[in-house]
Amino acid sequence: MASRSLSRFAAAGLLAAALTGCASMSGLFIQQSDSSLSQVDGLLEDVEHVHVEAVLCRDRMREALLALNVLVGPDFGGDALESYARFEDAVDRVEAQQESLRARAEPMQRTANQVFAAWTLDLKEYSSEALAQHSRDRLEETRERYDAILAELEPAREGYAQLAGVLRDMALFLKHDFNAAAVHEIQREVTGLAHQVVKLDRRFLNCQQAAQVYVQSGALRGQMVLSRRGAPVVSSVNEMSGGLGPELPPVAPGNER
Repeated sequence: MASRSLSRFAAAGLLAAALTGCASMSGLFIQQSDSSLSQVDGLLEDVEHVHVEAVLCRDRMREALLALNVLVGPDFGGDALESYARFEDAVDRVEAQQESLRARAEPMQRTANQVFAAWTLDLKEYSSEALAQHSRDRLEETRERYDAILAELEPAREGYAQLAGVLRDMALFLKHDFNAAAVHEIQREVTGLAHQVVKLDRRFLNCQQAAQVYVQSGALRGQMVLSRRGAPVVSSVNEMSGGLGPELPPVAPGNER
């Protein structure tokens, strides 16, 4: 009797262990699936963040150019100390925004590498060649939309870093020598800076548009055209930036090419 009881307990233990193992394997499968989908959603969120940062970059460099135009304009009649302080503050914001953009762009690139690597690897798991081809085509289309973001973002980041450097140099120059003769000396540099801002503005706008296309095309079911903030992507960004930002300030008279 004791032997039979022990046998029953042993069998029950083996059955429980088997069921626990199955549950663990099932949980692992669900966790892996959720992890992949979470990465996809994470990339969408990263792209949205870059979209917003591009808007803010445009605003910050326009503000700095406007403040510089006030300083070097031929009709300047304000307080020199206050006007210079506003320009220096605008330059500080440009540099801070440069770091903010980097902090959003680099995680996006890491997540994208993970998403596309996992997607490519899973193409080998299909038993249906038709579904595998559908997925392969979708992967290629998605990667092309992502590459369109990078094609604008990388040159924009490089140009923005150069712009920040020139603005800081301008602030340093005027910090020690802000008079009519000094302003005349930097006319050519101011004109070049204004044209640089115009080109960069177009780069960042193209980046915004590419990011918007990516989010709208790849948003998960139930999230179509909605951002994580619960408002349409375009609307939420416009509310933060006041539309696409103010018009570029004109180059100060006498600085036209």
